[in-house]
Amino acid sequence: MFNKIYNQKGSMLMEVVIASAILLFIVLGVLGSFGITIRTSLSNTKLLQSSFLLEEGAEVLRHMRDDSWSKISNLVPSTTYAFMKTDSDWSIFEGKEYIDGFERIFLVEQVSRDGSSDISESGTIDSNTIRATINVSWYENNATTTKSLSLYLTNIF
Repeated sequence: MFNKIYNQKGSMLMEVVIASAILLFIVLGVLGSFGITIRTSLSNTKLLQSSFLLEEGAEVLRHMRDDSWSKISNLVPSTTYAFMKTDSDWSIFEGKEYIDGFERIFLVEQVSRDGSSDISESGTIDSNTIRATINVSWYENNATTTKSLSLYLTNIF
């Protein structure tokens, strides 16, 4: 009745095209995964570096407090300060500090105490305690990221 004619020309070419497409999707998926891994790794590196800079700032303030309370007690509240490493010690100056793509500043605030000697929003100003806030900022992925560390320093010596 009907004669069926099967034309097998080009079937091998179709198999090669389909196999190539599958292989291309696999390769693109693997490369995309590597890209995400590298981006995440670099982001974690920045976060780790910022943590070290915050901790270093806190250690510098503690060192200065231990050396002489007047080095930090005479700082003006709400003024932007930064650290400067000299040959043998640290010093403080007004302004911002730039370290390998990071900006580090710190601010000091007066601390008030209530009648029970607890820290409070209002009350008597405690001249032997200050609150320092260290900020580290960096620019990444079209945005600025800022991490902060706050600590209380007291005149213990």
